[in-house]
Amino acid sequence: MSRTWILDRIDKDFYRYKSQISRGGSNYSRHVFLVSPLQASEHIIAMEKIIQNGLVSNPVGAQKYAKEHNRHDVQREFGEGDLDAAEAEYKTTGKPSRRKKSKKTKK
Repeated sequence: MSRTWILDRIDKDFYRYKSQISRGGSNYSRHVFLVSPLQASEHIIAMEKIIQNGLVSNPVGAQKYAKEHNRHDVQREFGEGDLDAAEAEYKTTGKPSRRKKSKKTKK
């Protein structure tokens, strides 16, 4: 989710709002939140209902499902600095290797 990716998405998918969104990125911020699997599934279920009921372009109407996924016990938050650092590391070293699973000891 690099700044370039976001600006490209704004240009491509949110062109109606381009005049309201600063090209320099001063009126938005990037965040990635890690939540529990249960909370993630609650969000997915609520999103399915929003899509099924045609409320994707109607945020006020979609709020009727907000209480179904209102728990946000954030396990970890990554902000602008974290995302910029991760992008810089990726550009320098490439994709990180997967952690090897530890071998279970047989009893």
